[in-house]
Amino acid sequence: GADIGQGSLSEKNMKVLKEGLDGLGNSPVFLSYADGFNPRWDTWSMMFEPLLSKVQMISCVGNHEVSSSEQFVNYDARFPTPYKASGSTSPHWFSKEVGPVHVISLCSYCATYPGSWQYEWLVSDFESIDREKTPWVIVMTHAPWYNSNTAHQGEAEPHRVDMEELLYDNGVDIFVNGHVHSYERSIGVYNGCLNECAPNFITLGDGGNYEGTYYNWIQPPPWSVVRESSFGVAFLEIENATHAYWNWTRQGCEKGPVPASNPPKAVSILHDGPPDWAIDLDPECEGMLGGGWSTDRFSADRTWIVRPEPSKRKPAANSACPAKNDAPCTFPPYPPAPPPPPGPPPDPPAPPPRTHPTCNPGDPPCGESDNCMCIVSDYPSRRSMLFGPIPPPDGCYCLPPIDEILRPATVFSNDPRENELLTRMAAKYDHKKKACLEAITDSIAVGENPLESMLGSC
Repeated sequence: GADIGQGSLSEKNMKVLKEGLDGLGNSPVFLSYADGFNPRWDTWSMMFEPLLSKVQMISCVGNHEVSSSEQFVNYDARFPTPYKASGSTSPHWFSKEVGPVHVISLCSYCATYPGSWQYEWLVSDFESIDREKTPWVIVMTHAPWYNSNTAHQGEAEPHRVDMEELLYDNGVDIFVNGHVHSYERSIGVYNGCLNECAPNFITLGDGGNYEGTYYNWIQPPPWSVVRESSFGVAFLEIENATHAYWNWTRQGCEKGPVPASNPPKAVSILHDGPPDWAIDLDPECEGMLGGGWSTDRFSADRTWIVRPEPSKRKPAANSACPAKNDAPCTFPPYPPAPPPPPGPPPDPPAPPPRTHPTCNPGDPPCGESDNCMCIVSDYPSRRSMLFGPIPPPDGCYCLPPIDEILRPATVFSNDPRENELLTRMAAKYDHKKKACLEAITDSIAVGENPLESMLGSC
């Protein structure tokens, strides 16, 4: 797994790898995502000790080992590589034979042009390979050469231009990379052209790091056969000199905002990720899909990788291989772009403007001595001692004379002390009602909206 980081999904993937690799001696690829914080190298090592104490690791440097002031210092000190045994002058590019596989680890962030130390070492390393002893050649580097996700498009194009022909001429079988936080498997491709003798390119950036998954895709090129925006692990079983079995399985998905009151089962908060975002640890989850070109969802990708006999691995020795394309391939016409998503529904028509009702004393249902008050309801959920909920529905309301509203206090209790208290409360309430009524009456007299006075005084 690549871009594996150290979170709940990272730990789960470690356990899956341990169960699948325990005792087999194969070599996974890892990255710690320490990002310049040295204690994270220790916590990552402790998390992966159950696996790395039993299975050897072949590492590959990435951008998180050189950026954030890392400059490969922690990586070089903690993860020794067999570079001297393979004739390399740098621990950042080397090779190692594992059973029938010759594994080559390259540096995406070092010089790659012809004449550079890395390029010249790679030429000599290819010359040393015995395809009868190690018929399979696998190259791993961090940044992808072929990638149909919108993330990191074209970042490794100089690396591809510098070295792709060298890999093709030497019959590399599989090219593995990370960097793009998703899974994608491509069939043989050279210079953008379908070519059955070219390497199979596989992006394994779905190991579980805290930055989350990448789920926006471009139009699917012909060489891309499976792509999935989730987290998973993969196993490669070498059956013989010509057949290998590839098995990728999803182990979890990034989810959108999770309600704190009702989180789904088997969910872990995404460490250092967006607030309230989470990872669903259920392998049957569904990964997120972005806008534009999305992709089918895959919970597993299992397939046979079949290559020619070792003596015919190099295209120059295999008459069935097509000629190399000097110019990059394009594939018009592309499939039609998906229709744009439907827009939001149109806004409902605006309601007709409300008119302020008017009335005069004596208009029904008011009497000649009543004050007539008209209200337009603009202040919901207010309450008044006179009207209950304020405002009432639009309309006109009658206010009797103040003397009819403020009647003498009533004896509420035979207990003198209790009655005295209640009488004082009633008097205070009447005082407030009188102030309210006077404010309303004054507003009506000068032609102002009485509701404003009600809100302030009532």
